[in-house]
Amino acid sequence: MQGTPAKRILIDLDCKALRISDLRRCDFLFVGESGALAWVVPIELKSGTYRASDVAEQLQGGANIAERWLPDNRSFRFVPVLAFGKAGHKKRRQNLRAVRITLHSQSRQPELIRSGEPLASVLQGE
Repeated sequence: MQGTPAKRILIDLDCKALRISDLRRCDFLFVGESGALAWVVPIELKSGTYRASDVAEQLQGGANIAERWLPDNRSFRFVPVLAFGKAGHKKRRQNLRAVRITLHSQSRQPELIRSGEPLASVLQGE
């Protein structure tokens, strides 16, 4: 988590103690704050190949969970992320870039990072 805000939480959405009933959800939800800036980042991890439609459903599921937990009056920067081990075919990446994930009134295409690449790399561009 090097380079991410000091005030942060990383939530494992597969944690049984959370009792999340949504079947389609991403692996993690990162929420961080630095001064007046806040980030909400649903993160899906894929070690092998992936289907853009599956990743989109999982990221949107994570965004839907975040929407239930976050206050409506708080501003934040929304960055859905796919961290992948294998880049996959060019067509899969193109399909994923055509996807839009929505949280509150923000709609974004997923950012792609390689597994092991710092999450800060996508937050700094925001």
